[in-house]
Amino acid sequence: MKNQFKQLKQFKRFKQLALIIFIPSILFLSGCMGGTHLTTTGAEEKFGTNKVRDRFFSWKVVESEHFQVHFYKDGEELAKDLSAVLEKDYSRISDILGIQQEGKAPFFLYLTPDDYYQTNITLGEVEGSGGFTEFFKNRVAFYPRGSQKWLRLVATHEYAHHLSDQHIMGGSLPYRSFTIYINAIVNPHWYSEGLAEYISGDFDSYADMLVRDAAVDDKLIPFRQLNGFYHLKPRQILLAYKEGYTVFDFLVNKYGKETIAIMTEDIQNQINPYWSIEKATKGQVDQSIRHDWENYLKEKYNKQVVGKKEPWDTSAQLTKGPGWKIYPVLSPDGKKIAYLSDEANEQGDYDLYIMDADGKNKKRMTRNMHIRPLGVSFSPDSKYIAFVSNKKRRDDIYIIPSDKGFCRRVKMPLRHNSHPSFSPDSNRLIFTSLVKGYTDIFIADIDGNNLAQITKTKEHEESPIFSPDGSRIYFSRETNEQRELFAMKADGAEIERLTENNFDDFAPSISSDGKRLYYVSDRNGIFNIYSMNIAGGSITQHTDVTGGNLYMNVTKEREIVFSSYRNGIFNIYKMQ
Repeated sequence: MKNQFKQLKQFKRFKQLALIIFIPSILFLSGCMGGTHLTTTGAEEKFGTNKVRDRFFSWKVVESEHFQVHFYKDGEELAKDLSAVLEKDYSRISDILGIQQEGKAPFFLYLTPDDYYQTNITLGEVEGSGGFTEFFKNRVAFYPRGSQKWLRLVATHEYAHHLSDQHIMGGSLPYRSFTIYINAIVNPHWYSEGLAEYISGDFDSYADMLVRDAAVDDKLIPFRQLNGFYHLKPRQILLAYKEGYTVFDFLVNKYGKETIAIMTEDIQNQINPYWSIEKATKGQVDQSIRHDWENYLKEKYNKQVVGKKEPWDTSAQLTKGPGWKIYPVLSPDGKKIAYLSDEANEQGDYDLYIMDADGKNKKRMTRNMHIRPLGVSFSPDSKYIAFVSNKKRRDDIYIIPSDKGFCRRVKMPLRHNSHPSFSPDSNRLIFTSLVKGYTDIFIADIDGNNLAQITKTKEHEESPIFSPDGSRIYFSRETNEQRELFAMKADGAEIERLTENNFDDFAPSISSDGKRLYYVSDRNGIFNIYSMNIAGGSITQHTDVTGGNLYMNVTKEREIVFSSYRNGIFNIYKMQ
């Protein structure tokens, strides 16, 4: 009986081997292999577009013990920062995988998204990704967002790909091209991307929100559907990455931290990664692993949401239907709400919409503007709306009349702007911009003149707003990889830290009397809305939801409009 079982198991593996080799070969020969690991940014990859190259780079290199970081003009300082980050994490990553670096890993650092999108390191289209590792020369390329946390997470994610690929290429499978094929086609995406996510530690409160929402609603992407991400809807891709992370989190928690090294060592000479899982988990077959993993997530998150409320329990729901609705902002006169939504195609292609304050009379303000989800602002006189568009392949600020007139670009030399906000007199804009790999706060007239830089640090800054009297600026700044709230004078002097903890505090919005600062925080593990008395510092929690509340704005009457994530979608709510 035992021999029969063994023969049956061998026959099953033979059938799997045949399917693994011959069926995907059709795809391989048809040119479907991309040859890269692409790191998602939460946006879908944009296929079918031509790669435009308008710059040629003169590369230089910063070398350390294990890495070569290639950079071009104005990138040396950031390249040194990246090299230090990688060396700091090298031993940890090497120990988890049980692999030592051979030679020096090549990283190519682009300073801006548009520079990165025209890379020739891979021939494939990379728009919609944050970075990639290509198989053939095992090179890594990515761009920064001004955030040191983002720099570390993407760099270590891609380095996990690099080190894993290096190891697999040295295995006993015949021929390098065949090994590349096995790595690109056969290895399931939940394995390759989930492992890289786990090693980088890229599982923050936003990732937790996505997985929690799916788990408590019993809408997790099934394990077997995570073998490849190409069939998934755009909104599911980021969830798939994060579910991949949770698979390794589950395996390590249940079977020990050595599980990953055992799998990595074994998969070097295997064609089917599920056999490696079986070895690392002491004979557990993938069916039982799938079942245990789903139960692990459901049990974890159902405990977390006990006593939490749904957004519609305490607030008026203003939007329904398809698409994400984000960055709601109520006009100062209290009559209208402007927001961004991709409801036209649900592909992450945002347009600007406006509706009455009660959610009625929705109107689409833009079409095919390539709007970036980087903030919306009403002018204090309620006549204009500012937003960010990539229409000219650069993140420019645009201003449009709230009654849908002519939309004009704010012409400035800065190419990567975000989070615009009007001054109290409606004549100036304060915003952040990515320059030489770092994000700082700038101010300019609404026509782009009199541009001035207010801050100059390596710390990522976002969402600057004026106090009602224009004397102070409130904003969030990344400190030790946590977003905290700060204030300063309008000229950038006397910077004061308002929050200091181990949580993210961000997206400030101030009451019309200037006495209370509202913001989003994950201090209880879930994004919720809080406010603080600016004079006394006392903090009030306003929501306690199952999903997550983001993109918040407060009105003169201290009504709060916000986007809340639930059932896999963002909708807009208003709370008194």
